[in-house]
Amino acid sequence: MPVRFCINGAELLELHASGNRDVFIVPPHGEAQRVQLPYEERAWLRLPLLGFATDMLQALQEMGMHGTQKVSLAGSGTLHLAREGDQLFLTSDNGKTVTTDVAEVIDAFRDFLGKVRSMLLSHVPEIENHPFWDQWFSQG
Repeated sequence: MPVRFCINGAELLELHASGNRDVFIVPPHGEAQRVQLPYEERAWLRLPLLGFATDMLQALQEMGMHGTQKVSLAGSGTLHLAREGDQLFLTSDNGKTVTTDVAEVIDAFRDFLGKVRSMLLSHVPEIENHPFWDQWFSQG
C-alpha cells in the first residue's frame, strides 16, 4: 500500500517523479497537439503496512539514548535513524533529512501499529490465530 511518512513538512517516503508525460490538447477548432509536461503527481512508496510499522517501532525502541538504526523499506531503500537524547534524526534515500522529538515518533508508530492491527482484524479476523500475532503487536 502507498505509505506517506511526513515529519515537519518533509516527505520521507515520497518518490521523485522524473521525466515528462505526454498530454494531448485539443483546441475547439483544430487538431490534437501533443505536449510534453513534467510529472507533477506525488507518489508514495509502496510498503507492506505490518512490516513497516513493526520494523520502525522496533528500531526506535532498540536505539537507546545515543544510537543509530537502519530500517529497510521492502527492497525500495532505507531510512537511517540516529538518536541523540530526546532528538531523532531521520534520513531517507530520497534525500530528505529531518530532526524531531523521538517520543512523538514512537507515539505515532504505536498509533499506526494499532490502526494496522484494527484494519487486519476487520478484514481478516482469523489472522489473530497466526503464530506471530503476539510478536507483531507486542510493541504497540
